Amino acid sequence: MQHPMRVLLVHADKRTGQRLARQLALHEACVVETLSDGAAVLAALACGRFDVIVLGAGLADDKGAPLARRLRDAAGATPVLALKPSEDAGTGRAPALGGLLARIRGALARCRAQRAKPLGIGHYHFRPQAKLVLDPKSGRTIRLTDKECAILAHLHRAGNVAVPRACLLREIWGHKTRLQTHTLATHIYRLRRKLERDPAAPELLLTESGGYRLNIAAKNRPKR
Repeated sequence: MQHPMRVLLVHADKRTGQRLARQLALHEACVVETLSDGAAVLAALACGRFDVIVLGAGLADDKGAPLARRLRDAAGATPVLALKPSEDAGTGRAPALGGLLARIRGALARCRAQRAKPLGIGHYHFRPQAKLVLDPKSGRTIRLTDKECAILAHLHRAGNVAVPRACLLREIWGHKTRLQTHTLATHIYRLRRKLERDPAAPELLLTESGGYRLNIAAKNRPKR
């Protein structure tokens, strides 16, 4: 069963964003979250997993360019689309969503094709769909559990940005989870034992203030 896509809609006008979100949900099987505050959007990107991000037309012009750039940087590999005036319900006319939906589907198709390729983590090749990490230097194949793979994939999507522990627990174990942080720490420990040359001095899976960060471009030495 295919899960509905998750769309983050960022619009300067809260009511307009909600109205546009309802229109999107009517035309496409998707879950749309609307936000208008820049700080809230950046926090959502750190915690949530979105398939595509849609920026209101006002955020893509010269006045909104600084915020739009920050959102694109924080989005990592997630496709970011800017609404055209004809697609924005805030322009005074009914939004023309046919073109927007086509662009969303196209962006998702390109993103899925890209994610099917191995992801680089240091010298490793990470294959999320197969739940494997390949070491091309030694020929070693590292098998991951479902949770280990989800953690690694989530951190990779975040790029070089630290992800808070609470966000990882909520996104990977569920929104209503009551698990303690030691549950996550145990999985991080196991991942380090599998990937790091010296788990006590990690080069890839780093502990940051309040969370973890994946050092994707690390020039780590192969694990023996």
